[in-house]
Amino acid sequence: MKQGENKTVYKGTFEVPNLSEEYQPKEVDVTFTLKDNNKNEKLKDFARKEGLKRVREQLEKYLILLKEEFSQGLILPTSKEAAAAAALNSDKAKSSPAKTPSTASTNPTTATTTSSSSSNGSLGAKIETKTLTMNEEFKCRVNEIYNVFTNINLVKAFTQNTNLVYEPERGGKFSLFDGNISGTFIKLIPNKRITMNWRNKRWPEGYYSLAIMEFEEKEDHSLLTLTQTGIPQSFLENTEDGWRNFYWNAIRQKFGFASRIF
Repeated sequence: MKQGENKTVYKGTFEVPNLSEEYQPKEVDVTFTLKDNNKNEKLKDFARKEGLKRVREQLEKYLILLKEEFSQGLILPTSKEAAAAAALNSDKAKSSPAKTPSTASTNPTTATTTSSSSSNGSLGAKIETKTLTMNEEFKCRVNEIYNVFTNINLVKAFTQNTNLVYEPERGGKFSLFDGNISGTFIKLIPNKRITMNWRNKRWPEGYYSLAIMEFEEKEDHSLLTLTQTGIPQSFLENTEDGWRNFYWNAIRQKFGFASRIF
């Protein structure tokens, strides 16, 4: 169409009634509906053929993106968003007095955060950080929950990821969720404590937080306390969600530690 020529706009809607994980994109149905004043048999035929093809292509891309986000365990801001958030937080820090640390709680989980700063990134830039503390109850013996994090077969089971690196020993490396989470083991005390350098690949290059998992057996459950220091401030919420959804909840669902008693 040449510049300046009039364009005809046809309006309508489409519906995908059977979109779910049970169907592949090529199997979904798509129903097209045109507005009453836009009825055109040739257009309907085009929509049923080419439109169906295009919608299925986009659905396939959408499902791939969902799987990528799931495997990361986190839906994190882009580098521009992170930079903007850091700049905003810096301005707020200059113009307002310090506030008491925020605390978020769920039952039986308790998550607490505190503020700090760090500069272990490759560029040496100062990074505003948070400390995350989570208390998780599991209906199992303490050695059972400890083994979940030190037995590679159990790790593969609850992460649903067979392509991983996991060396649960002093100085050993780990890489989970297609490399989105990685780090090294600093120290392991059987049934007591696991200390790790831990990072998400979207964090500044070379930057690690310190994650400590402590295990304690109670009368009718085992308590796991996670203390993670040095989390970049703009990634705190997503890091917490990642632990809750892709570690704690996944472990309970896979091994039944949410209901079984001693």
